Amino acid sequence: MRLADRLAMERDISAQIAGDAELHRQIYRMARNDYLLAMLTQNFNLALRLWYFCNQSAPSPTPEAVDHRPLALAILGGDSEAARALMREHVAHDSDRVRDLLFKSSV
Repeated sequence: MRLADRLAMERDISAQIAGDAELHRQIYRMARNDYLLAMLTQNFNLALRLWYFCNQSAPSPTPEAVDHRPLALAILGGDSEAARALMREHVAHDSDRVRDLLFKSSV
């Protein structure tokens, strides 16, 4: 929760990205599943590389901070359904952003 609170106030894009990656890693570790941890870490690293590539090609003039506090609260409260829905929404949103950047950079 502390990391999610700090990230919500962070304005430096590099610190946002590093904090977001750390929050994802913490969530992966909470699953206590080594196979899942390895797969999610690998997929996140690939997605992050793609995001960096897209952002370098078409940088956003106003970086968009992600507020992970609702997700952290759901996890803290043991509300797996809310956590699942919030994470799915987060992944879909970021996937849409990367897809938009890819198409924007190809025009």
